[in-house]
Formats: sequence, C-alpha cells, structure tokens
Amino acid sequence: RFQTVNVVLKEEARKGIFGNAEALLGTENLYTGNLFAAKFNRTERIGLTANTNNMGGSSGREGDLRNNSRITGDPRNTSIGANYENQFLKKKLNVNGNYNFNNGSNRNETTNYNKEVISPSEIQETNSTSNTENTNQGHTFNTRFRYRIDSTSNLNVDLNAKTSTSTSETTSANKMTDGNSSPIRDFNNNNQAIGNNSSNEVRLNYRRRLNSNGRSINIHLNNNYSASDQESNVIQYTYFYRNDSTVNINQNRVANNKRNNFNTQLQFSDRITQKLNYAVGYNFSSNQSTNKLDAYDNLAATALIDLNYSQNQQNNNYNHGIITNLNFNSEKYNINVANRTNYKDQKLIDTYRNINLGRNFWDNDVNASLNYRISNRKNLNVSYQNNFDIPSFGQLQPLQPQTNPIFIQEGNPDLQKASNNALRLNYNTMSLL
Repeated sequence: RFQTVNVVLKEEARKGIFGNAEALLGTENLYTGNLFAAKFNRTERIGLTANTNNMGGSSGREGDLRNNSRITGDPRNTSIGANYENQFLKKKLNVNGNYNFNNGSNRNETTNYNKEVISPSEIQETNSTSNTENTNQGHTFNTRFRYRIDSTSNLNVDLNAKTSTSTSETTSANKMTDGNSSPIRDFNNNNQAIGNNSSNEVRLNYRRRLNSNGRSINIHLNNNYSASDQESNVIQYTYFYRNDSTVNINQNRVANNKRNNFNTQLQFSDRITQKLNYAVGYNFSSNQSTNKLDAYDNLAATALIDLNYSQNQQNNNYNHGIITNLNFNSEKYNINVANRTNYKDQKLIDTYRNINLGRNFWDNDVNASLNYRISNRKNLNVSYQNNFDIPSFGQLQPLQPQTNPIFIQEGNPDLQKASNNALRLNYNTMSLL
C-alpha cells in the first residue's frame, strides 16, 4: 500500500531558461499583456515580470476581475519586476531580493443620490456628482537574508523600502433639498494635490534551540519608518439657503506626516512533558508620529494659517507587555491558553489647539481554545477571546480640524476603551461519500 520514490535530478536538469508571454483583448477596448522569464541553475534563480492592463487589477487577469466584481473608472496600470535568489557561504546564507516599478492612473466619474428621513415630517435629499483623476508612480525594494549559523540557530534579516509620487484632481458638487424640493444647501469643491511618500523597514529574527526537547529562545526586532508630504490647492463654495449665508474657501494646504514604529520581543519556549509546553516573553514597542497640516488662506491680505483647517498632532506611545502561552496536545485534545498583559503610556498633543490627552493604563488580552477530535471525521472546537479597543487620537480630540464647512467632526475626550468578548462553538462532521 505504501511506495517511496526517490527522485534525483541529473546535473544538466538543474539549470535552464524558460518563460511565457500572453496578450488578451476584450470588448469595451479592454486589454492585458503579461510577460514572465526565468533563468536558474543549481543555487541561483533570476526572474523578470512585466504587465500592462486597463482592468484595475495587479495583473489584469480574469481572476482579479472575479474578485473585484467590477472595473471602477478608467484604470491603467503598468508594472515591471525583477527577482534574484542565490546561496552563499556553502549554502548557509540564502539571499532573496526583488524590485518592482509600478505606474498607475485612474479617471472616474460618479453620481450619487441619498435620501435621509430625519423625522416623519422632515426629509433631506442629496444629489452629488464628482470627477476624479489620479496618478501614482512608485518603486519597491524587498530583500531577505536567511543565515543558518549552525545546526541550532538561525538568523533572518529583512530590508524593505518604498518610494512613490502621486497627483490627483477632484471636482465635486452636491445639492441638498427637503421633502418639498426646496433647496437647503449647495456645495462645490475643487481639489488639486501632489504628494511624495517614502518608507523603509528593518526586521530581524534570531532563533536558537537550547536542547533537543523543544527548549528555544527567540529574539525579534522590527523598525518601520514612513514619511509623506503633500501640497494641495482647495477651492470650495457653500451656500446655505435658510439663513442666506455663503462660505468661500480658497486655501493652500501643506501636510507633513512622519511615523516611526519600533518593536522588540524576547520569547523563551520549553516543554514540560511530551504533551505539555509553554512560552513566556517580554515585548516593548514605541510608536511615534507627527501629523502636521498648515492651511493658508489665499483670500486673506497676508498668508495666515487658518487654525480651523490646520493641525499639529504629536502621538507618542510606549507599550510594555508580558506574554504567556500554555499548550497541551494529545491524540484527542488540543488545549491552548494565551495571555498578554500590557502597560501603555500615551502622549497625545495638538499644539495648535492646546490639547493634551496624555494618559497611561493597563490592558489585558486573553485567548483560550479547546479542540476535541471525536473521530477521524468529527471535530468539536470551543474558543474564547477577550481584547480591548483603544480610542484613537481622532476619536478623543474634542476640536477636530475641518475638511469643509458641511463636515465638522467632534471627538469625545472622555471616551473609554471598549472590551470585546467572543465565545465560539464549532462542530463539524464529514462523510467521505
């Protein structure tokens, strides 16, 4: 009933060149073209890819359309990629790197109608239209080094980087009326923007086995940095019929955002018995970000910052966590209990509004599951999960920077964290017939 086949490739079969190309054309002037080529030998692999399409997906293939269910607007996308992989130092070091260039654009026109029943005697209807054009061009680099130090330890290092530029232009209008078709409000908007984005990430993971029974230590380091700047010209006109008032906005908005996230984790794992093992660890993370938006009023005699539409937020979070995990695994049962206890120190500041929402607190996340294998074709699983939703700066900040006169958002500085509890029961059975 059991057969074993040992396949050994001949040396001349361990190298070669292959590839494929395709071009597809459909109705409504839809098209896609794909190119793939690869060269390989015993340890080295080189790959090239290219694609162009006007169907919105990354490859323009039929599977992308099935997942997206429709094509939105007039998308056009071109991408070129290259991949290289090889082994060095007597196959102890594996190096994998890839580069991708992407150039995409879209042009979209939308029309919306919304009816809101405020009360039995009050109805609001809104008709809106918008035209949007945007372009995005970017470069992405990803590299992974896997180094097998010896038979008990491994080191993985990932280096990733991305840079992109984008432009967009949006023209929109909406008109609100009551249930008798009497006008309430007219709004017109024109927004032109150009932006630059860059990011880089470093990940390091070291794992060492301390004995043959499952005892090990794992060290993880991760740092992610991103920066973006955008300059936009915003022209808005709003007329309120009921109080015969007009709001004109003509602003030049300059945004600069930076974020740096650092995370490190030390974890120790061991086996108590052949069926019972545990893990304990410590986690520290630092998340620091600045979000600055200066809106200059072009209608004023001098270039002054309009604080209603500006912000200068600083969000600095420091987290300390203790992680514990206990797992029991037998032929019939699998039981897992995990707990994470965190101490969070948050500093939330908006200097333009003299807002300081700094705070510190504890939170705790619990996960537990029981899996009972009744037979080869029947299984029962019970799980429980408890975690917290921590309010964001935007949810807490009482005075929010506006985007336009018809959308004014207010936060709640007294908002508390939310506790989520989930209990799941699952039973499944299978018949081979």
